[in-house]
Amino acid sequence: MFSGIIEEVGTVKSISKKQGCYSIAVGSSKITGSSNKGDSIAVDGVCLTLTGKDKNCLEFDIMQETFNSTKLKFSRIRDKVNLESALKMSSLLSGHIISGHIDSVLKVLRIDNSMNNFKVYLELPKKFQNLIVSKGSVALDGVSLTVQDIRRDSFAVAIIPYTKQWTNLGSLRAGSKVNVEFDIIAKYLDRMRSIAFS
Repeated sequence: MFSGIIEEVGTVKSISKKQGCYSIAVGSSKITGSSNKGDSIAVDGVCLTLTGKDKNCLEFDIMQETFNSTKLKFSRIRDKVNLESALKMSSLLSGHIISGHIDSVLKVLRIDNSMNNFKVYLELPKKFQNLIVSKGSVALDGVSLTVQDIRRDSFAVAIIPYTKQWTNLGSLRAGSKVNVEFDIIAKYLDRMRSIAFS
């Protein structure tokens, strides 16, 4: 489990296909010191298992299904990725509960970057409309954010200057792709409702 509070922005150093999976190496100066092989680390919100590391690099294997269903399939060398270590039982839950299992890759429709405002508008496919509420939580590339301006086929999140500076969300543009994980509680409630009325 994760909280959506990013510890570090890493840089993709390599990505390659191996037998049955993909391998990605991410440059890191902070998380490498506190991590061990087998640890879960969120890379742009995707829960991955650390398979190797050295002083400045983290290595992960990515199963084909995970690769295909997240924006990792668009990764290029030198891309910036948000990194977060898994929560410990004693950790402060500053964001919201995030599993690291991506629901979809959504497209940024537009950015409002006026008057020190950085508001990101995203598409909202019909199948996810029941999973989002005003002032609820959503994770974009692993960052815990608050939902605003829900419309029939879109919603928005406002990004504060600190988050814009210390995550990769500051580089978003219209047309950018983001990993999205909807709130786990909303998903359970939606599942219960669908069973009750089926």
